[in-house]
Amino acid sequence: MRSAPAACVSLKSSFDPIWGDKPAKIYRFFTCFNDYRTPCKQRGTAHWEGDIFVNDYEELVDSKMTKWRDSFIHITPTSHTLVAAMDTGNGAMKTFITTTSTRR
Repeated sequence: MRSAPAACVSLKSSFDPIWGDKPAKIYRFFTCFNDYRTPCKQRGTAHWEGDIFVNDYEELVDSKMTKWRDSFIHITPTSHTLVAAMDTGNGAMKTFITTTSTRR
């Protein structure tokens, strides 16, 4: 399995360990937000689509489970860009967040 990105970005301060599950041929994505109301939890399963590391998950939006996709693009040893998109219906994804992280 390929390595996952070294760092991840979230809307809130978070810690996001990612580990490979070789038998399942996916990566497990776990997140802990710096907020007592949002506990640590598994947040989807990730995989590579070419050079893009993709994490698919569901979150509650307006009392409805909604599909989200985080795509880590332009991955280099010192930076990456996160594009967070939500399913707006019928499988159409709309980008809500685009952010670039750079290692100092």
